[in-house]
Parts: sequence; structure tokens; C-alpha cells
Amino acid sequence: MQASTVAHRILDLLAEAGVRRLFGVPGGPLLSLLHALDNRAGIDFVLTKHEEGAVFMAEGHAQSTGELGVACVTAGPGTTHALTAAASASSDWAPVLVLAGQVPTHMFGRGGLQDSSGGNWSIDAVQVFTSAVKMAALISDPGQLPHLLTRALRTAAEAPAGAALLVLPSNVLNAPDQGLPARAPRLAAPNPRFSTTEPLLGIAEALRKARNPVILAGQGAKAGRAQRALVELAERRWARVATTVKGKSVFPETRPLSLGVVGNYGASRAAHEVVTSRETDLLLVVGSSLGEVATSG
Repeated sequence: MQASTVAHRILDLLAEAGVRRLFGVPGGPLLSLLHALDNRAGIDFVLTKHEEGAVFMAEGHAQSTGELGVACVTAGPGTTHALTAAASASSDWAPVLVLAGQVPTHMFGRGGLQDSSGGNWSIDAVQVFTSAVKMAALISDPGQLPHLLTRALRTAAEAPAGAALLVLPSNVLNAPDQGLPARAPRLAAPNPRFSTTEPLLGIAEALRKARNPVILAGQGAKAGRAQRALVELAERRWARVATTVKGKSVFPETRPLSLGVVGNYGASRAAHEVVTSRETDLLLVVGSSLGEVATSG
């Protein structure tokens, strides 16, 4: 029977958190994780052609299912290739965890192939990712795993969701599992509540009085899984609905009330004219920060 390692425990914790798929590209520092994955059921490995594609696929999985998307990439260029897609996940409020392989800790700063520990003129993967993700950390000792992995899972899932990076040296992955805690949090969708209903009552009253209301739905509406509620609200009040390009799909474009997309890219002229029309006496913005792309500047 194969001895249980930190790599096995990582998969156990991911399974506890409801993870069903890993997207990635194999690489030497990751082999122990992939060997452990090959010998267990319940988590499928989706082979991709490029690390950036792996993280984008994990983001797509997160957006379409509401689950955590997980990608694994190898050290050095495998990690840097993942940077743009990880930044995209944070920008799109998609919960994504990137597991990055790394050379053994005893090789840090000694010129090891694909060393990205920051020593001896090598890049520092954690530092590179810090401005692109919600959390970036190196696990340099097996004892850190339960705390840092649990923290990464929570950080990625908590609103606003985004990406987290954990860097895993190969000697840490290969270390024996010596009774590390077995549980990780099951990731629940955030369920924010107003401390008072007054804001909602004000919106309801404004909708009731409006003669020609229009709803503009953005990425926040999609990330909040508000599709069904948005359709119900629009049809009850007979309000036309436009979306930003990142909010596209949150309201079915086959429905008569759909105006399509507004903004700089993929927009409908008709939608723009309605949203900016003087006849629109109420514009209800749901889940958009009204940035340059959404407002055409």
C-alpha cells in the first residue's frame, strides 16, 4: 500500500471542500500530487495544453458551477504562465485556487532548474502574484498545510471571490502525512444581509413609481447567482434589462425584455440608446462598479 504523503492530504482537503476537478499541465515538481491523484476516485484531472489555459478553465468551471475552480501548474515558467488567468479570476470575482509546484526547499537560491523562490536572481513566485490574487503563500513546511490551505480556500470563496495561490515545493509534497488535521471547510456561497430593510424598501418604492424602468446588471449579479431573481423582478415590473459585457448571460437574451449588452465591447446600439434615453426614468444598477468599459467612458 502506498504511504500517505502531504500530496494525498491536499487531495483529501480539496475533496472535503467539494472539489471535483483539477485542471493542469504535468511537471516534475508536481509529480507526487499527480501520482496521488491517479490513485484516487472523486477528483478528475483535466489535462490542458498550457498553464494559462488551465487557470482560465478553472475560472470557467467556477463561473458556470459556482464551485471552486482548481488548477495545478509546475514551477518557474509554469507558474508565471498562470499569472494573467489568475488575475482574470480575481477581476471576475471567480473563486479559483492555483497550486504551483516548486523546487525542493534545500535547492532555493542554488540555481535549481525552474527555481522561483526569489533567491540567487530567480523570480519570486509569491511576490509576482501578490498584486494579482487575493492571497499568495509558500508552504515551506508540511505542518503549515492545514492552516494555509484552509485559509486559501476561504479567501478564494469569500465575497468578493477571487484567486489564491499556494506554492508547493516538491519535498513538502513528498513528505509523510504525519497526522495532519483532515478537515477543510465546505465552501458555502456568501449570503450577505442588510442590517435594515430600508434600502430595499426605497428601491421597491422607486420601481413602483417608475413609468419606464431599466435594469443594468453586471458581473456582481452573475457572481451572486442572481439569474432567477433578476428574471422574476424584471417580468413582475416589466422592466427591460441590459447587461455589461461581464454580466452577459445573467439575463437570458432570448426574452423580450432583454436589451443585450452595453459598454465598449460587444454592445448593442439599441441597448445604449434605451439606457441613456430621457424616457428611462429609473436605472437600477445591479452588481456593476460602472467602470469605463461598462459605461463607454
